[in-house]
Amino acid sequence: MGQGHSTPGNLHTNTTNHPDVIAYISGKLIHKAPTHAIVEAGGIGYEVRISLNTFTVIKTQATCQLFAYQYIKGDVHALYGFASEQEK
Repeated sequence: MGQGHSTPGNLHTNTTNHPDVIAYISGKLIHKAPTHAIVEAGGIGYEVRISLNTFTVIKTQATCQLFAYQYIKGDVHALYGFASEQEK
């Protein structure tokens, strides 16, 4: 775990890194390309940036679950998806 401190009850509070709001996204694959996919979840189409490894895993699938990493810096907001937690 990153830097932080323990609170009563052994809960860990992360003081340097913000946790991802989106842990994973699963749904229908609307579009697939080697660099990104569009996943429809709950009626919303999410553009997710992916690696070639993830593309290889999902290229023949109609639905998928991608482990997510949300990147936010300044006015840049990007969602990255990975076929496994290990790749993430």
